[in-house]
Amino acid sequence: WVATKGDGIYVIDDRLNRISQIKSSVYKKNALSSDYISSLYRDRSGLIWAATKHNGVSIYDRRRTQFSTREILSGTGKDKINQVIWGFWEESEGIVWIVAGNGLARYDRTDDRYSYHLLTKGTGKDKSEIGITAIISDSKGTCWLATTDGIYQLHPDTKRFQKFWLPDKRFGRNGDLTSKGVRGLIEDRYGNLWFSINGIGIFKLNRERSRIRSFLY
Repeated sequence: WVATKGDGIYVIDDRLNRISQIKSSVYKKNALSSDYISSLYRDRSGLIWAATKHNGVSIYDRRRTQFSTREILSGTGKDKINQVIWGFWEESEGIVWIVAGNGLARYDRTDDRYSYHLLTKGTGKDKSEIGITAIISDSKGTCWLATTDGIYQLHPDTKRFQKFWLPDKRFGRNGDLTSKGVRGLIEDRYGNLWFSINGIGIFKLNRERSRIRSFLY
């Protein structure tokens, strides 16, 4: 499955040597909600989640061969979540965290319930939202967030965010990634955490030895 920004979704079938296209339609009730797809995710039950830019989340059920749309990223007041959706993380079967531009929505499919969690910094008049660009789960089950304010960890039990301090003075006092826009995160098979910083390069963090190797532009 291939997500595009304007042409919907392409499905490549190697067995039949065929490529099919899925597009949105105002005339079909169970169609894709938008042709602007920022990411795709398959959960443990086999459902395909499509993140759109302004039209919520479209979930594809292969058994029924149809989409259902969830306009779930709304919230109210201080929990207002924007509609720019980037990705997904499955905490457990039936519970999926949906990444928006300024926070996350936790969706429990068991009782069709949502909760909203903004990521912010500062207090009072200095309080501001932090943009989230990527989310991953490592081999130990820890959830990591790449943000416009560095790297954060999410603790599902407490629903709290914790900033991750890098053990390297090159990133400011105490290894802070403040003001550093982290675009991507990935864990390799050895447990190392790789991350990219906009305009600087790619870095590999060995968490056991607290060492960082840089690959600069």
